[in-house]
Amino acid sequence: MIRAIALCLALVASPAGAQQVQCGPVPYIMGALMGSYGEAVVDEHQDAALWQLWANAETGSWTLTATLGITTCIAAAGRGYAGQTVLDLIGGVAL
Repeated sequence: MIRAIALCLALVASPAGAQQVQCGPVPYIMGALMGSYGEAVVDEHQDAALWQLWANAETGSWTLTATLGITTCIAAAGRGYAGQTVLDLIGGVAL
């Protein structure tokens, strides 16, 4: 549990010059993923955080989110979705 919280905090407190991590209220992030990218949840994993893998089968875009309380952070995103799971993307190790 502590490792999941630490990871979420690390996502928010990225150093200057690093890729900016986007966090926001759950409805805002969900709305952006569904509306702007046409993605839907294809897999979930629950530990201290709720990890969700969103994907669009037509475009191949995917987004990995981590939700803690009322805040969701985009942990990773990319193209070429081919059936990966949350555990594939976080290394198969529950945090």
